[in-house]
Amino acid sequence: MLRRAWSTAVTAAPPVQPARAAGSLWAWGKSEGGELGYGKDLPKRAGLLDARVQGKPRLVSAEPHRCVAVGRTHSAAITEDNRVLTWGLAKYGVLGNGTPDKEKCEAPLPAKLLPGDSDEHVAVACGEAHTALLTSEGICKTMGWGGSVSHGCGALGSGVLKSKLQPERIWVAGSEDVRLKAISAGAYHMLGLGFDGEAWVWGSGPGLLGNGRNGDALEPMPVSDLLDLDVHVVQVACGHNFNMALGADGVVWTWGRNDNGQLGLGGGFNLDMEKSPRPVEALQGEKIVSVAAGHNHAACVNDKGECYIWGYSAWVQPHKVTAALAQRKVRRVTCGHSFTAAVTEEGDLFMWGKHSFFVARTGVLGQGDFARVSQPALVPLPGPVTDVACGEHHVLALA
Repeated sequence: MLRRAWSTAVTAAPPVQPARAAGSLWAWGKSEGGELGYGKDLPKRAGLLDARVQGKPRLVSAEPHRCVAVGRTHSAAITEDNRVLTWGLAKYGVLGNGTPDKEKCEAPLPAKLLPGDSDEHVAVACGEAHTALLTSEGICKTMGWGGSVSHGCGALGSGVLKSKLQPERIWVAGSEDVRLKAISAGAYHMLGLGFDGEAWVWGSGPGLLGNGRNGDALEPMPVSDLLDLDVHVVQVACGHNFNMALGADGVVWTWGRNDNGQLGLGGGFNLDMEKSPRPVEALQGEKIVSVAAGHNHAACVNDKGECYIWGYSAWVQPHKVTAALAQRKVRRVTCGHSFTAAVTEEGDLFMWGKHSFFVARTGVLGQGDFARVSQPALVPLPGPVTDVACGEHHVLALA
């Protein structure tokens, strides 16, 4: 099959625009390294492995923020006045704010940008031990752990394994002209979306490159199998160890790990990898407009505002979420470790799933207790939610 060549010029492409209105910063869940951002004003809870837990949304900052992101033990946000804030457990330079390695930064601090860096930052993404920024001109910058040959190789996309203490630009296709309009971070890999609808991938993880083979990529490379199929991608989403791409025609493509049915392909659970993107055939006939990937499950929203989820070792194919969402239109869905969050057209936030994280309880569902929530439940926030980010054991929201 003749492969469509990727473009090397996007000079006519419009700048990337912030996708959502600004809001005040709220946080809840379990804090191991200060990732809730409250400072030290969060007492330890007995019987919870000495964890600090906040079971209901709590205001972190009333100043306007445009977007938020969470990693395993760190958090990041971009304020309306273009400051990049990071906090949580400092390791390998993942915070980029000068906090010493392996120490806790328990309140948001500005990341130290390179001298002369005046770019407008419009998006942020967090992985296991790295952070990425996207500018209004489509430039991606990364910082944190460069990785090792044996584990977590290439998530920075810089071409080398060296860790970075400040966000530095990466080069897509080695070109000044190739830019991105969206980014997403998995544990040790990333996806980027080009202006021309091509998906780019870099980092480490079996079957994640989307080319039918295992391997790592130290620099961004096109997802070649989607190119071969001439798929015009409009959204990308990284799970912990799997990937999703949404085509302009509303078709959802998934690849990577499938041990919990997170690819939505049916056929039972297995430990095999899908090394090439495959369409989620159970969604045939649906016009999907948004996708999300978590630790071991995935979700999507169709043009009617209906939400589907799969994975968890519960559903091997998409399962429609009803109950409290049946009479509402979902605008956006986000996946955490073992829980899901949906934002409606009115800006209401609903969450459901499990609080547990191994043997610890996290309070991550925002209800103030630790009971499992099997159906979507409204999270008490004072105003419409403009952005939400779900991690392994904590949540950030803008409202």
